[in-house]
Amino acid sequence: MNESSRPFVERLELRITMRRVAEFFKALSNLDEPDKGILCQEISKHLREYMPDAPVNLAALTVPPQSFVDRCRELATLAPNDRIQSILLKIADVYEVEVAVKASDNTAISSSDAA
Repeated sequence: MNESSRPFVERLELRITMRRVAEFFKALSNLDEPDKGILCQEISKHLREYMPDAPVNLAALTVPPQSFVDRCRELATLAPNDRIQSILLKIADVYEVEVAVKASDNTAISSSDAA
């Protein structure tokens, strides 16, 4: 159904909604990065509620960078059961150890190169 075949009121409601969305994103540009992240997560949540089968491109949202470990731990607090929570916490722990090992390896390599 194209736009011209829709009833006038429906077209008007769509235009008003599109204008509100544009105003919303204009206001979003004035927020601090942490607030933008919170707001973008809320938008993502609502999109999943209204369109559960539609893919949401989270990379397109301007969410402030967050470490993988922090995100895993955050998701663990929201996990629907203990098993998933435990798995997410283990993933965070393993990743944290791997990063620490890589960092110490790079430090050792840098030290040996300087010598």
